[in-house]
Amino acid sequence: MINRFRKNFLPRIALLFMAAESTASSANSFVDEHTLLATLLRELNTIDRLTTSPVAVPDQESRRFHFDYVRLRADIHRVSSGIQQYLAPKRATPRDDIALHGDYSNEPVLDQ
Repeated sequence: MINRFRKNFLPRIALLFMAAESTASSANSFVDEHTLLATLLRELNTIDRLTTSPVAVPDQESRRFHFDYVRLRADIHRVSSGIQQYLAPKRATPRDDIALHGDYSNEPVLDQ
């Protein structure tokens, strides 16, 4: 099941970044930027749904390392909310300077 998840998840992420890069180079107007950001938002929602699927739940006891889906989902939600606020601003407000986690691998702490 994990292999099926990797086969479905990783190509989508690669496609997302390729689409963002190619579209960003040609996005010269507001409409193009709005379309790009709306597309990125949809892709982030898809990735979020994939990380909550039963296939994404790792077997914690059989592996030394595991992917931290909770951190990934928190960062996805943070980026998504930033895009949503940019696309539909309520008013000019200061930005929230909370850093993303960025590190999604966990090593179990060995008792010594």
